[in-house]
Amino acid sequence: MTASLNPRSHVHKLATGIVRTNSIMTTLRKPDCKITSSILETMNTMLDHLIKDDGEEENQNHKNIRKMIEEPIYTSDDAELTQGEVNKRQKSSTERMH
Repeated sequence: MTASLNPRSHVHKLATGIVRTNSIMTTLRKPDCKITSSILETMNTMLDHLIKDDGEEENQNHKNIRKMIEEPIYTSDDAELTQGEVNKRQKSSTERMH
């Protein structure tokens, strides 16, 4: 019997302490040298560090991009979707999920 099918192999690993556990990072040292005290604070600290606010660094290029993405895009060959096209797309999406 292979180890993956042997029900005693997991019991043996538990009893001998050789079961590997996945480590989850729950704390971080913040820029102020304090340690986070919860998973929520850890995630917020990570997000604050990784995703910077535009703030004062926003330049004219940023403003132009923001303006451009807020306006709908229309092209000369735009055509309305038919109900049949919508239904077909929904059906194929639903089938992929199952």
